[in-house]
Amino acid sequence: MFLNRLTTNEKKEAFLELAHLIALSNGIITVEEEKLLVQYRNEMYLNNEYQFKNLALNEIVPVFDDEQTKKAVFIEALSLVFVDGNYDDEEKLTIKQLQESFNFSEAQYQECKDWVKKVNAIYEEGYKLVYA
Repeated sequence: MFLNRLTTNEKKEAFLELAHLIALSNGIITVEEEKLLVQYRNEMYLNNEYQFKNLALNEIVPVFDDEQTKKAVFIEALSLVFVDGNYDDEEKLTIKQLQESFNFSEAQYQECKDWVKKVNAIYEEGYKLVYA
């Protein structure tokens, strides 16, 4: 969606590392999360054989150095946690840590979360129209 904001390979790889970290936060990567990780790789034109480095959040966050990029990354991260319909405690904790790392307020978090949920509902409606 907004990954075109990531203009360097360093930022693209950092985002992919972040997405992987979030997907693994609850100990499993669901089929839906795996599909979205592949979609992210494709959208950013990264090699499908990219090897995750399993970086920690504090190693990833500094790469995102401007506010628009942080907002785009945060929205994409929220999209990932909602993709399988299960926003569990471990994912919430990771998102909370990302929110704090980016110095986003609770209002900013809520605004982004609400928007992602609306967009997901519209996509789901579209899929039903096409595939039902």
